[in-house]
Amino acid sequence: MSSVIYQINSEKKYNREVKKMLNFTLSNFRDMQFKEVIGHDEVKRKLIQAKKDGRVSHAQLILGPEGTHKLALAIAYAQFLNCENPSENDSCGACSSCIKYQKLSHPDLHFIFPTINAKSNDKPCSDDYMAEWMEYLKKTDCHVSLSDWIHHTWDENKQGVINVKDAHLMIEKINVKNYEAKIKVFIIWMVEKLQHQAAPKLLKTIEEPPENSLILMITENYDKVLSTILSRSQLIKLSKYPDEIVRNELIARYQVPVSKAANITRFVDGNFFHALKASKEESEYDYTKEYADLMRSAFMVVHKKTGLDKLEAWVSGAAKQSRDNQIEFFKYCLNMTRQSMLTNFNEEKLVNLSDEESDFLSKFSPFINEANAMSIAEEINKTILHIERNGNANIVLLDMAFNIGKLLRKM
Repeated sequence: MSSVIYQINSEKKYNREVKKMLNFTLSNFRDMQFKEVIGHDEVKRKLIQAKKDGRVSHAQLILGPEGTHKLALAIAYAQFLNCENPSENDSCGACSSCIKYQKLSHPDLHFIFPTINAKSNDKPCSDDYMAEWMEYLKKTDCHVSLSDWIHHTWDENKQGVINVKDAHLMIEKINVKNYEAKIKVFIIWMVEKLQHQAAPKLLKTIEEPPENSLILMITENYDKVLSTILSRSQLIKLSKYPDEIVRNELIARYQVPVSKAANITRFVDGNFFHALKASKEESEYDYTKEYADLMRSAFMVVHKKTGLDKLEAWVSGAAKQSRDNQIEFFKYCLNMTRQSMLTNFNEEKLVNLSDEESDFLSKFSPFINEANAMSIAEEINKTILHIERNGNANIVLLDMAFNIGKLLRKM
């Protein structure tokens, strides 16, 4: 009798949550059909074929680097599975189910994602921030990043987690009868962020979810996902985007000028999240010039004992840039380190440089070689980490410049 009462109460609570969800109206949200997900054509084909063959696994893990549109793929897949009039290769985009998916307001679509403890006694869960999450997906067109999500919602640098409360709520929701969909879908974004106390509570549900339910988990770090979750899920692996796809999509889909799209593509290393963010950046910060100024002044100060005023001017200018712009610049520096090595080894087919970059590296690339390339890359990565953790920009950048200057001695 008690189990029956619990089920009735759970269904009442679920229905209240459904009504709240239906109040979300995200007009002008991009339709997340398969055709709108960038690239991954072979993966899409396999997902579509799995449905045709009746082989849809109840728990699937989508693995891929940041910036590979994983979340959009999961939503498009869920929309396709629940479409009332699917075509051969996609959802119809026009039925009642698809329209609700387009607004992300379908009552049988659930999101679980990392949150942070904004206060010492705070114990948040995904449901507490669903409105912010929906707005974030609309703002980013489902091109998401964990650090960007945390900064967007809390403007803090804390680590997000998926906690025990999320696990309890998911178990509660998945065991309630579907509201209207053929398949109730749970999308767990960044499943590697499951707290150790939360993960064990979901293992049985992931292994044997109720009939007509699907769990789609998304991760960027395979090694940090619990082995017990890995063994209970089907792996869907996505590769980083080729430069050609990044460049062409920026031009065709987001109307980025051809020259700007080409420049962005060179330093984002297949990460479309960073590419899209860079395309919206209005800063006049000239990465090539700033890179050349940094390397020249760092070398001169350390080895020629001159030009300290120029280095200090560079640090002051770079420190005034936004944190995001600083991080993008140092990712550009990492790419230029790689391009220097490729230039040294005469790998013309792999070298991808503008005329200005090529002119500078034709003289500078010998200073970055087998003896110091890895150390320089480590120094740049350390700088990115300190900036992400809100270190004092003037101190961090000056320290980095001196360390790189010392490394440039090794020829």
